[in-house]
Amino acid sequence: MRFLLVEDNPGDARLVREHLSEVANLSIELENVMSLSEAIERLHVKQFDIILLDLSLPDSQGLDTFYGINSQAPNTAIIILTGFNDEQFAVKAVHEGAQDYLVKGWANSDVLLRSIKYAAERKKSEEERLQREKLQGVLEMAGAACHELNQPMQAILGYVALLLAELPKDSQLYTIVNKIQEEVERLAVITGKLSTISKYVAYDYSKGVKVIDIDKSSEGF
Repeated sequence: MRFLLVEDNPGDARLVREHLSEVANLSIELENVMSLSEAIERLHVKQFDIILLDLSLPDSQGLDTFYGINSQAPNTAIIILTGFNDEQFAVKAVHEGAQDYLVKGWANSDVLLRSIKYAAERKKSEEERLQREKLQGVLEMAGAACHELNQPMQAILGYVALLLAELPKDSQLYTIVNKIQEEVERLAVITGKLSTISKYVAYDYSKGVKVIDIDKSSEGF
């Protein structure tokens, strides 16, 4: 399990390392950075399973620290490390999307392990809920698209069939109309896939934009 520890106090960072080393049956890879900017830099080049985050850093304080990290790693579980004086910020961070918080000095290896398990499970549940919501949106969009497209497509295919029946097969116009028929039939296949979507699978289309993969999201085609 890969941890990113964002903590500028060497004593607190050493204590976290010691607690993690005492956790049995857990393979641990831990990186420690001491500022928000360093953390963001690491998140750009590596994926972590858990982020252990101190809210009071040299270049960021309070909830701004959480917002800065969460915006860069929205799919990673975050556990807030807080002192007694900052506990109200930690509670607010959990309300804003952090998975858990621990008060420094009170967290031993057992407490830390429970928090890690809880954070991972809570993040997993949250991701599953988001996937269900995305799928529901896709299903509603797909159903509306199929409904709106099927009738005009059938009308076009009907008119095309009439034209083909009247045109000489060796004429250039016949070739053009036949091509139109092929493309409309291809469109019908796509709408058929839309009607059988059962899961949400997307791919990167351009920077920051994802597009649903119709083939991988549909069944029966």
